[in-house]
Amino acid sequence: MGIREKVRMGVEDFLARTDVFMNVNLDTRIKIAQKLRSAHFPAGTTIFSPRERAEHLYIIRNGNVEISGEDRETGLGYVVALLKRYNIFGETALLTDGEQPFRAYALSDTDCYTLSPKIFQQILLKIPETGVGLSKSLIVQLERVYFERSIPFSSLSHTEHDLQLIQLFPIQLIKRFRFFPIERRGSHLVLAMTNPRDRVAIEQIRKYLPDQPLCAIAVSEREWQSFFDTYLAPSLPKMRSGEKGGVLYQVVVEHPGGEIERFPFNSNQITVGSASENEIVLRGKRIAPRHALLRHAENRFTVRDLGSKSGVFVNGFRIDPQVDLELDDTVTLGEYKLHIERCGAEGEGAEGEEHTQEVYAESNLPQDDSPMGRIIRSFLYPIAEYLYDPTVSEIMVNSWEEIYIERRGRLMRTDKKFDDPSFLDMALNNIAQFVGRRIDAENPRLDARLPDGSRVHAVIPPCARQGTTITIRKFTKEKLTIERLIELGTLNEAARTFLEFAVRVRKNIVVSGGSGTGKTSMLNALSAFIPADQRIIVLEDASELQLQQEHKVLLETRPPDKHGRGGVTMRDLLHSSLRMRPDRIIVGEVRGGEALDMLQAMNTGHLGSMTTVHSNAPRDTLARIETMCLMAGVELSLSAIREQVASAIHLVVHLERLADGSRKVVNITEILGIDRHANILMQDIFTLRAIGTNKAGQPIFDLRTTGNVPAFYTYALKLGLASPLPKDFFKER
Repeated sequence: MGIREKVRMGVEDFLARTDVFMNVNLDTRIKIAQKLRSAHFPAGTTIFSPRERAEHLYIIRNGNVEISGEDRETGLGYVVALLKRYNIFGETALLTDGEQPFRAYALSDTDCYTLSPKIFQQILLKIPETGVGLSKSLIVQLERVYFERSIPFSSLSHTEHDLQLIQLFPIQLIKRFRFFPIERRGSHLVLAMTNPRDRVAIEQIRKYLPDQPLCAIAVSEREWQSFFDTYLAPSLPKMRSGEKGGVLYQVVVEHPGGEIERFPFNSNQITVGSASENEIVLRGKRIAPRHALLRHAENRFTVRDLGSKSGVFVNGFRIDPQVDLELDDTVTLGEYKLHIERCGAEGEGAEGEEHTQEVYAESNLPQDDSPMGRIIRSFLYPIAEYLYDPTVSEIMVNSWEEIYIERRGRLMRTDKKFDDPSFLDMALNNIAQFVGRRIDAENPRLDARLPDGSRVHAVIPPCARQGTTITIRKFTKEKLTIERLIELGTLNEAARTFLEFAVRVRKNIVVSGGSGTGKTSMLNALSAFIPADQRIIVLEDASELQLQQEHKVLLETRPPDKHGRGGVTMRDLLHSSLRMRPDRIIVGEVRGGEALDMLQAMNTGHLGSMTTVHSNAPRDTLARIETMCLMAGVELSLSAIREQVASAIHLVVHLERLADGSRKVVNITEILGIDRHANILMQDIFTLRAIGTNKAGQPIFDLRTTGNVPAFYTYALKLGLASPLPKDFFKER
């Protein structure tokens, strides 16, 4: 039997296992096998979308496919089926010769056999058995529909995993729109809702998970209340009945300017508005004469909108017209913010806050109620402890179940992992939304900066073959001064003295080294030597530098939007900085054509400028800068570029990370110029040397002078730019 015949028989055997073709005779299956074509769909691919014309019948050979629909009234998704090997899809549109009613999404790398519509129609007409198999397949899929099917609360099993899903949303949002998440089904998050057709609710829920497909099932009010009382009510602050004859509660009003005013809640209801007859009078263009009504009855608070144009908002959501209030709810009227608290509770914290503090105490995590803090709690919980751990400098999520950290310079694998890949994807999407950027198939890479300054770089499939990967380089809140670097052993006092001299006499310095060697920290420390009366322009891709001088301008690049507009590159910022009367320009890192602009700025009067470059050695640093200059798109000879490099750069401070995890300056090298063969001349002023071993047998290093005196030293002294260094300072040691 030939290879072609073996392949044909293999495909025939595959068809025999499908619902549609299992009852067809052998010869017919072989003929159908000859008509099949192969198609591959990477994980995350949308195979077809609703309202597209039918193109093929698909038979899954390997992989998993989700078939989902969309309610046209609410826009809410629902999962029709999760398909695997031997299942078919796409037949609905082929049978009706119309548009696709569903969306097909590859949950994993998927291979399919396909049939064209014409051949599929011919098979149905000539082979009645295929119609019988097709009807069985359709019935099974219809039985799998997962939308608006009422289920009793008692039948739901709420595991620890389910409670983590609940944490994806604020409790007040769950309470306001009466829903709760149940499980993940394919790419969808399944919600139980008392009203799955509430468009306002769906719109607000989607704000928290903008890229997460949702589907819903209906639950009764009684079942929802049972869930709420069981799982959420214990963590909410309770309204307590109080002592007789005293005022138990007060309304706290925060004015637009930050002033706080308190009003006793000494009756069953309080009106709020701009008219003088209100119990609480607020002034402003957006405050109606009778704006809102606060009520207190049977240990229950409510707020009602009295028909105002600007509306009443509770925790950021506009009410219509009345909702219940809890002690920690924030009511917004125009530019005013109100909340209710117990008398004497100022500074005490409500029960809900105490509960939250207990949770954080158990996990040894700081309480962080900022938007980013909520993202960390809800989505990055497996690595949250490392984000708050000052001994951890880098977090590397290789995949959802493989997480490494760098602690005190050493890499180690942790036992942490995300619940499944979708949780990691959701965390990344929320980070991207928080920083105003996007990551998707068209933009599979993300560079972002968290509010604390930490840098995030992420790559998603298909570029990341193991799945979504995230690397977080934490931003140290401790300002690493040059003194602190000396304590850490990065350099010694002699090197510090020389570098301070070089900065004060306005030498252009490049800090080089590999990834994670401390280049930014060194650049930050060197910048402290710049005199306070000089104007500094700082250019960065992600803001990290913490300059201590007052007179500074901080500029940051910006990626283009999804239409390719609005991007600001480092070259753009360099061009702008030259028009901003800089005394010195500091570039966080050069990686491309901006290197040529940086050299030109250094060569045109902006002495004392600094930047960082990734490289393996001082000479490699200059070679990399030459290469980056060639990327600028300007036709210059190599010798011309080298002349620019040799005249613009005076010192290279090179760092490395040693085997023990420590970061050290290994070379301070002066650039002397260029010889007649266009070779750049260099000399080491300081080099790192092994001077012995400790008790454990590990080498001891020290940064020593080489005996070379910098060419600029005598010239700088003649001009009176700095005080002379101690005699024999540069003597070889």
